[in-house]
Amino acid sequence: GILVVSGVAALTISINRSALLQTDASLMLAVIAGVMITSVQILGIYTQMEIAWFEPLQSLFQTLAIFSFNIKVLKGGCVLGPGAVTSFVFKQLVGPCCIPIVWLTLAIQKRIAPDKTDLTVMFANTLGVICQGIFIAIILSAFSPMMCYDHPGDSGASMLSSPDLLCTFEGQHLTLVIVGLVALCAIPLPFLAVTIYAIRRYPSAVLNSMRYRWMQGFRFVFFKYRPSRYYFSVALLMRSLLVCLVPVVIRHDTALQVCMVASILGSWIVLQQQTLPWKANWSNLLDGVMTMSLLLLLLCGTMSTPATDADSLAVIGTALFITFGICLGFAFFLALSSKVAPRTIGLYICYNQSEAAAQVHYLKLLFVQRTHRRVFVDSEIEHELNILIDVVKTQVKNFLIFLTQHTLRHTPCV
Repeated sequence: GILVVSGVAALTISINRSALLQTDASLMLAVIAGVMITSVQILGIYTQMEIAWFEPLQSLFQTLAIFSFNIKVLKGGCVLGPGAVTSFVFKQLVGPCCIPIVWLTLAIQKRIAPDKTDLTVMFANTLGVICQGIFIAIILSAFSPMMCYDHPGDSGASMLSSPDLLCTFEGQHLTLVIVGLVALCAIPLPFLAVTIYAIRRYPSAVLNSMRYRWMQGFRFVFFKYRPSRYYFSVALLMRSLLVCLVPVVIRHDTALQVCMVASILGSWIVLQQQTLPWKANWSNLLDGVMTMSLLLLLLCGTMSTPATDADSLAVIGTALFITFGICLGFAFFLALSSKVAPRTIGLYICYNQSEAAAQVHYLKLLFVQRTHRRVFVDSEIEHELNILIDVVKTQVKNFLIFLTQHTLRHTPCV
């Protein structure tokens, strides 16, 4: 308990330091810490799947279950008693218990440094960071009453987290389901809604100097990402939510569970490596490596699990092969269509931005008004030079160089 209180207090102080004083190394450390916590919690989802884990991974996963609020690891039954409902309610209260700790820490900081402490803004930012860190743990804990395994001979089913409790949706089990749904509606879903709201408001807020306190309060949504990837926080939360839903929606079908989780994580790797959302460059690489490691661990667990449903495997394999064929056909269609596509850009203007920005943008407006064709200027396109050259060769109908003193020192123009 003392370690938890000290950790939350230290986190509250560290994440509310001025962004101007935080180095790139500090930023990378924060990003990697968040990715590691999320990855460890995904391992907790693996233990809820129909996979026969082997030693020493099974023991390691049980130890890491503390990050999913598994109080059995801490022998919490000695304090809370053996009741399943009591233990479950306590697990749902772990997150909200951080609120008074955060408030007390900020109140003390306010007394010590009143000029540097905006209590409301820092409180909102800290709670946002904590919710991001325990998002998977809360969802997994709330859904645990609905994760059951069948007894041999169709003699009922028991909860994976509490094998002595039957999944009958009556009595204690119904109470756990209701408490879990209340916990789900109290923290994860509102937090996801608040994150979406902040992302929708970001483009207008960033241009309004009067919204500075608002930006600081929602710093947890944007701070770790590049400005052009300000929306990525909601993508991370949706990935976590989808992975958590797999063992709830898909039961008793190991092959389908593995395929769904692998699809989510594989899609995440493609998205993350294409967008490179993190501000710290090394963080993008390490995020991809960690997600790939999660996929390889899932593959190892799958190979150690005996196949129980040959028909399901046949259907999934056939579906994957068809998907592979569709992807091949789509890729060939894209390549062919780009080859024969008409030139859709009416005018491309190359210029020196420091010398002729106003004139070129005025020229662009005139051209669009009179021709109703698309106009690109090279300062608006964020591509590598070889891609830019290909666009000019294949999609541009007219090419204009706006000559000033240093135009031909501008690399794309040359």
